[in-house]
Amino acid sequence: MDRLVNNILRDVQVELRDEFDRNFSRQGFFGEQWARRKSPLAKAGSAILTGTGALRRSITSRISGN
Repeated sequence: MDRLVNNILRDVQVELRDEFDRNFSRQGFFGEQWARRKSPLAKAGSAILTGTGALRRSITSRISGN
């Protein structure tokens, strides 16, 4: 039973990690668009929250317990 639970948790972990990564591509959080930039220095049409990619790469996941 523990093995089954661990496999399910790993599958959920992978799916959620992929979904959060897709949020950066969609520039929104699970279908709700991120607010547009208000800075006059921001380039028109540039992606939000993806300047260097550090934030996107910093999203991690881990399984702890059941």
